[in-house]
Amino acid sequence: MDEVGCDTTFVVEVPEEITLRLQAIAGEDEVCPGNAAFVPLYVSNFNDVANFRTTILYDNSLISCSGFANAHSQLEDSLEVLLFPAEGKVELSWHAPSVTLPANTVMADLVFESLDPGLSMVAWDGSAGASLFLNSTGLTIPVDYYLGSVRIYQQVLFSLDPDVEACQGEDIEISPVLWSSNGEVSYLWSDPFGSTSTNEILSISNAQPTHSGTWTLKVSDTLDCYSVDSIEILVHSKPVPAFAGQDTIATDVPVDIDAGSGFASYLWNTGETSQLITAGVQDWYSVLIESQYGCFGQDSVYVLFWEPPEPVSDPFLFPNAFTPDNDDLNDEFKAIGQPDNLTAFSMTIFNRWGQMVFESTDISVGWDGTFKNQPAPAGTYVFRICLLYTS
Repeated sequence: MDEVGCDTTFVVEVPEEITLRLQAIAGEDEVCPGNAAFVPLYVSNFNDVANFRTTILYDNSLISCSGFANAHSQLEDSLEVLLFPAEGKVELSWHAPSVTLPANTVMADLVFESLDPGLSMVAWDGSAGASLFLNSTGLTIPVDYYLGSVRIYQQVLFSLDPDVEACQGEDIEISPVLWSSNGEVSYLWSDPFGSTSTNEILSISNAQPTHSGTWTLKVSDTLDCYSVDSIEILVHSKPVPAFAGQDTIATDVPVDIDAGSGFASYLWNTGETSQLITAGVQDWYSVLIESQYGCFGQDSVYVLFWEPPEPVSDPFLFPNAFTPDNDDLNDEFKAIGQPDNLTAFSMTIFNRWGQMVFESTDISVGWDGTFKNQPAPAGTYVFRICLLYTS
């Protein structure tokens, strides 16, 4: 009541206005060193938004932002980014006619390059002046900010031996040394021709020059992080003496045996250390040679001495081959013809190792191609003939 008795009270009803708070959420990503991380920026209650400018912070000792990707189609035309890698900061800004987005919509993915293993927070800077969202009437929209993160896994780090040189026939073994990884690892070797092996240790038995080339190793861990390195392998051929391939040298005078030029060293079974020696007696002669790469090779030859026959007035012949196959054609090796003044005869046959395989003092008896009642192998044989004539 007032002073005159009138009732002056009244009721004012103010409708309650509930303001939905915009939610800005940074997502998470986990990557191997050297790979890019993509952190999604989610929003909910993104209603009637016409303008925003926001700052996002990260640990620049672990990651570095290189921009954004996969921007939402209603934002991409005017979404801009400013990068401050030295400060570990990103500024995103956008303006357009009013936009409303569904809950848990990804505005864009921030792209980070990995620098070092570790965990970096990805945080909206909600301090005054750092982030601001406005609606179509220019009013500030309240925002709740949620942290995200980027985890950079440990690097798969291993080392290999220096490049390898070996000699033909040697064994090669290469063991990688693992320094760091994320759990258990697997190994994948690739040879110069693309063949692979999953063994940890590379083992090559009886190495050959064809093994030469680049061998690559990929080491992967349980998180699919991996590292790749390679090693060069060079296999040198064994040196071969110049006389190699000759099993027997038949001669009636001392003969020179040449091991070949250009080798680092020579060692004969006679004790001589020269490239060339003279064989004056019937025997085996072998040499060990060393190449410029420190590889060794060896071979031997048998020197067989024989006396040439005296000329005869009534010569006879010997075949240069025969076929002991019991077909009654050339089944024996023997003299063809017989001089009238022949009083004594002997024939001795040797194999390529100088071993006597047949002997006869009867010119009509030939060799049937057997040795110790077994067929002798096909090949080259040396025969010696001794004859005695009447004057």
